[in-house]
Amino acid sequence: MSCIRISRCQDKKMNEFSYVDGTFPEFRSQILFWDNKCIEYISIFYDGNTDNIVNTLFGDCFAKARELAFSVEDDISFRGVVDEEGRVQSAAIISEGYVDTDFTSKPTIIIDTLTNAPWNVIDKITPENMYKRKGAATSLIEGIIKESLSKGFEGVVKALAIPRAVEFYLNLGFIENDSSAREVIVPSYLAQNILDDIELKRQLQIFD
Repeated sequence: MSCIRISRCQDKKMNEFSYVDGTFPEFRSQILFWDNKCIEYISIFYDGNTDNIVNTLFGDCFAKARELAFSVEDDISFRGVVDEEGRVQSAAIISEGYVDTDFTSKPTIIIDTLTNAPWNVIDKITPENMYKRKGAATSLIEGIIKESLSKGFEGVVKALAIPRAVEFYLNLGFIENDSSAREVIVPSYLAQNILDDIELKRQLQIFD
């Protein structure tokens, strides 16, 4: 899978990302760097105690970054967006399966886990503040929906979301799957609308 540029703007307020898979050079090593940075932030800002990050967005990021860093999945199962310097700003593990939507079972891309780089999540001043990029997770979702379209899956995407992440997906246009409390989905009839909305947000500079 080659890099695909999915957002572009000359305005310095905007960020530019490329959609990549885990074969991107140093992808896995960068995710390990995320894990190391999480541990460093916990030591500096949370007294070295992981109990202090329970039920926080940063705590969720740490758990997901650790899952990504030590996953035994093949590199091809990873997706991410990188900035203009090749730095991974958001990453996910995906798989392919089926979901009941539009009154039938349809092939889908499944987002098993997804998170931003820790410096995009933590609300502290760190040396990595210069790396902060808005819109990374949104751009990653955009790339995954486009990949679903390119595979002939009609843009159908299913995400296995933790409770605090559900609102993020719903704000993008996903809908809740009544058959599973953890699942949010992009049915085929909403896929293009969501892509159009993301592009509109890009033009208006409204990002997560």
